[in-house]
Amino acid sequence: MVGAFAFAAPTFAHEGAKCPVPAKKAVFVKGGKTLALKLSGLHCAGCATGVENKLLKVPGVAGATVNPAKQTATVTIRKGAKRPADAALKAAVKAAGFVCVAVK
Repeated sequence: MVGAFAFAAPTFAHEGAKCPVPAKKAVFVKGGKTLALKLSGLHCAGCATGVENKLLKVPGVAGATVNPAKQTATVTIRKGAKRPADAALKAAVKAAGFVCVAVK
């Protein structure tokens, strides 16, 4: 068909799996306490964004940034909020399809 285009949502492919590009963008918020997470299994920016979006859904989390090259995440706790439980943060990472090895 001339003049017609079909666009598919972009994906990142690695090791036989596809990482959908999530619609949300994670935001790093200054001023709150931060936690460092050691992660495992991240391969690309799509993976990182998926983990960031899951972490942002944890109550008390104001911001999250993930570095797939270093396999780390920095989570900012909302001012005045109770510190999220390690288990909740690990569950959020697991829900994104990855492993949280440690929370510091």
